[in-house]
Amino acid sequence: MSWQASVKKAVDSGLRGVQDVINIPRLMHPDVYDNQERQAADMYKFHGKVMDPYYRNNPFKTWNLSANNKEGWDELERRCRYFYNRFWTYRVCYQSLWGFSPKALKAHVAEVYVRINTAIAQGHKGRHELDCIKELVSPVLMDQLRADAVRLQQAGRIVTWRMIKEPSASDVRIVNGFLAKAVTSGQLRATLHFVQWTVEVTSEQTFAVHEKPPARSSGAPRLIAGDLDAPVRVVDHWVFERPVLKSMVVPKPGPARADWKLVARLRQPEGRPPRLRQVPV
Repeated sequence: MSWQASVKKAVDSGLRGVQDVINIPRLMHPDVYDNQERQAADMYKFHGKVMDPYYRNNPFKTWNLSANNKEGWDELERRCRYFYNRFWTYRVCYQSLWGFSPKALKAHVAEVYVRINTAIAQGHKGRHELDCIKELVSPVLMDQLRADAVRLQQAGRIVTWRMIKEPSASDVRIVNGFLAKAVTSGQLRATLHFVQWTVEVTSEQTFAVHEKPPARSSGAPRLIAGDLDAPVRVVDHWVFERPVLKSMVVPKPGPARADWKLVARLRQPEGRPPRLRQVPV
């Protein structure tokens, strides 16, 4: 036997020994090869609710943070919390999610932002217009969008919408993140978690809402809101969610068929935001 064959045999033997100790398929795809992980992945597809709502930054009105019932302290606490959330969620995603990068996430958001808005604007034609985005949004949000489309139809309103300046990855800003366990009952020992990223998307759009004339009238639809000749700068805050298999060392591609999906479109309050609340993790 040549020395090359001897080296190859030794290497193959060593690799088999490592595989006997470390089950590589199970390590990389626990949702496929581990019964409890597979059961958890099958049972928990979405968290669905926004775990930690984001409120945009408000400028400090005075150096005295205790003024106006501690408004400054509340704002400082929010900013610190969002910074910590992003730091922690970034670390978990880098350690647990194969191929994760903020740049790729922003590019994905910029792409689906236009597709989702286009489908929503066509919702007045019927709920079927939303079918093209059912793989991009969570089931709960999909039900809400379909209900909105039905209300538009029943009200006899027509939405005309145009994207004047499509957002790019540079127009997407990650402003908050959060991580929560999927399994909290203790009956299953699984690493499945849900990650939510809140993103701020800036674009230029025009829209107009027309009301159809009465059934027996021959008049033209009446404009009740918007102006197609007046582009407006729109800043949206959307929440995207994905299940991940939390890991300390080896990032994993699973769970199978998982991807970032839109779970909420946040509305920002006028004036002072509500105080922060404790969020269970």
